[in-house]
Order: sequence, then C-alpha cells, then structure tokens
Amino acid sequence: MPCHIPKTEERGITTPQLQDVYAAIEEKSGTWCAAEQFGGQLLNLPPEQINLYHVNDNHIKLVTADQKCSYVELVAIAAQPPEWFISQ
Repeated sequence: MPCHIPKTEERGITTPQLQDVYAAIEEKSGTWCAAEQFGGQLLNLPPEQINLYHVNDNHIKLVTADQKCSYVELVAIAAQPPEWFISQ
C-alpha cells in the first residue's frame, strides 16, 4: 500500500530507491519497448542508453498504475523532502 504524500515537493527519491530503479533497468530493459507514439518496437538498448522516458513508460507507469500514485509514494513510508533539487 502506498503512502500518501500530498506535497509534491516532499516526494524526493533516496539513493537506495534510485538504485532499485537502476536494478530494474539492468534486469528488465532488454524487454522494454519504445512508446506506442514512437512505433512500440523493442528498444534493444543496453542499460546505460536507457533514459527516463524509457523508464517511465516501461517501469514507473506499470508499477504505479493500480495504486494511482507517484513512484516515491509507492516506495516510501513517509514524506521525503529533498536535500537539493535539480531542474533542466
């Protein structure tokens, strides 16, 4: 059961949680496909060439869909205010 974190700015991801995402990339990315809008074909990319769009379409959306929550709400037990923020 996910925790509810109402403030988006308190949904920081921890290093171990991010490492779990990378473990999923290493384990499953060989079966991931491009988004339907990009043809839906098998990506066949090594983990170091996978980007956040691939992870979102092939992992995050799938594991959070049933609970209708953010990824951090799924893996956290309480609010996780970040120590720093990066935006590009």
